[in-house]
Amino acid sequence: MTSHTNEKDALGTLVKEPVEIDTVKKFIGYAADLNDDDMLLRQMIKQARSLLEDMMGRVIIRRKFETTMTNAHARDNAALLSIPVAVPLRVVHSVEYERPCGESVKCADYSSAPWDGGIVEVYVNEPFRSVTISYESGYDVVPESIRYAVLQLCKALYDRTGLEEVIAQLRPQLQAYWNENI
Repeated sequence: MTSHTNEKDALGTLVKEPVEIDTVKKFIGYAADLNDDDMLLRQMIKQARSLLEDMMGRVIIRRKFETTMTNAHARDNAALLSIPVAVPLRVVHSVEYERPCGESVKCADYSSAPWDGGIVEVYVNEPFRSVTISYESGYDVVPESIRYAVLQLCKALYDRTGLEEVIAQLRPQLQAYWNENI
């Protein structure tokens, strides 16, 4: 029986972590049939994935996001906005802007490049208060090198030793991966 490590993202979508708890147990030498530390191991998987996301500046597991850009200076004219989003960008679900009166309007005039720096360009042709983008970022299939990095971090967290050394070893490996694949 495989135990899945899932959670819901900020928008309520079920999120599957990049490695299964049984895989972590095997990697760290923990008995597969013991469940005493499952909650701790699930938290370590999440912590390791989050740490890698911070190190890489990328989203590992595919999930939904919502980004709002507020117009600090209510414009009286049109604007082309470049709004940063989490990478790798997979799909933009919707773009809406809020008029000064508070009315929300769907925007059809936007473009995005999935791997191009995580920017969505939005053209708003009237005064607005804010623009909100609903989108998904992350990998459809997590690269094996990232899965292995999560396992290494989980082991260091479980052993409570060597976390800094593991991070120092992972940095050049991850950088080489991005240089070759992105």
